Amino acid sequence: GSAPTFSLPVRTAAGYTFTITNYSPSVTYDARATSGSVSVDGSGQVTVTTLAAGASATTTVTATRAGYTTVSAPTTASALDAGAPQ
Repeated sequence: GSAPTFSLPVRTAAGYTFTITNYSPSVTYDARATSGSVSVDGSGQVTVTTLAAGASATTTVTATRAGYTTVSAPTTASALDAGAPQ
């Protein structure tokens, strides 16, 4: 299969979000972050939460589809710094 590709991350107060730009509903996506909590919704948006202010985390998204090789790709971003405007 094709490795996941991503939009630029958008920083939030508690983490960041990004979109799997080549998302396909026939592919199963699993996301793991080096810190914080991470989820993938049904349209390919990945949300990382529970990061401390300014903390960075790398999120690796793995794409699995029957009959294809399993592929993954990482992206790194950080939460907004304390006191930064949103």
